[in-house]
Amino acid sequence: MGARARLLAVLPMLVLLAWMGLAAHRDGRANSLMADASREMSTWRRATVAAGEWDWIRADLERAAEMDPGNPSISELQGILKARRVAEDTYLKESIAHFQQSLRERPGSPYGWANLLESSYRLHGSAAEIDPMIQRAVALGPHEPAVQRVVADFGLAAWPELSPAGQASTERVVAAALRRNPLEMLRIADRRGRLNVACRHVSIAPGTSSTQWSKFCPGTEATQ
Repeated sequence: MGARARLLAVLPMLVLLAWMGLAAHRDGRANSLMADASREMSTWRRATVAAGEWDWIRADLERAAEMDPGNPSISELQGILKARRVAEDTYLKESIAHFQQSLRERPGSPYGWANLLESSYRLHGSAAEIDPMIQRAVALGPHEPAVQRVVADFGLAAWPELSPAGQASTERVVAAALRRNPLEMLRIADRRGRLNVACRHVSIAPGTSSTQWSKFCPGTEATQ
């Protein structure tokens, strides 16, 4: 086989290797942009974020999505970022689209379903819409604190209009969260006017002061 023939024979492999190298570089850059954005967003504890910060993170995530389309983590971060603009329906709609895209690639994520139900309820206030999302999130991650908080908050808000299955899923995470962080869950139930749902799952361990419980669930007795 001549030199030209040998070159033609290996050319497809060389092209493939070059493409793989380019893809790896592109994916690496996308992951770096995503990691930087996630790290910055994790520091946000205040209700509002400076427009400049929000804008550069959005731009970085858009670049990452162009480099690595279909990456569910990038889509989810884009949804979380847009959901910060809760007062603007346009961004809430975009957040829902990002969460839906993420869940198409990663349907087994309880966080994805919890994020989707939060944005959906904030936008539409529809119990019927979030009912199946509550059930899916709880089925996938009943003991995840972030999932518990979202499901309890919005499940209790929509409580009267939820299906029996939706109420059962909400009550399941309320009961689980009460074992993990009872005061946090009681405050959520109190804010939503559903202490009756939470208090039936409260028990005070022997030796625990009842002072912190009494304003939420008066009459709760210590278990023996």
